[in-house]
Amino acid sequence: VGSLPVGSLHARQLRGKHGHSASMVSQDSEDAHDLLDVENLLESYFMLADSTGETLDAIGEYIDDTEDLINIHLDYRRNKLIRFEVILTTAGFSLAMFNAVAGMLGENLELPEVITSDIWGFTVINISVLSMCAAIYFGITRVLAQSKMI
Repeated sequence: VGSLPVGSLHARQLRGKHGHSASMVSQDSEDAHDLLDVENLLESYFMLADSTGETLDAIGEYIDDTEDLINIHLDYRRNKLIRFEVILTTAGFSLAMFNAVAGMLGENLELPEVITSDIWGFTVINISVLSMCAAIYFGITRVLAQSKMI
């Protein structure tokens, strides 16, 4: 809103009459003074409304930035959970081989005498299968780490 000119239509109408009396001239100056006061009030209200609008825009941008920051943190946490899930799945996969060997040895089959003669055969089988499971686990996690998936 621009400022109103002091020589507005109302002020010109008051000045446009010829043969003013002294009271009419003082009335014209009061009207011009009142018009100037109204113009100053309108200008101050406009400045107040403009600064309030700018403040609201700044608050809106701050809210948007905060929302973006929260989304970044949520994405980071979600990625960490996905990595943890991949590691747990890999561990479960590598231990599945141990379960398969234990299942085969647990069935009622004729096993070689080397395995059943003493506890050392059983221990050697378990240790070798567990070490193979660990090798599979570390191999998979290394491949995933090199491809930057975890």
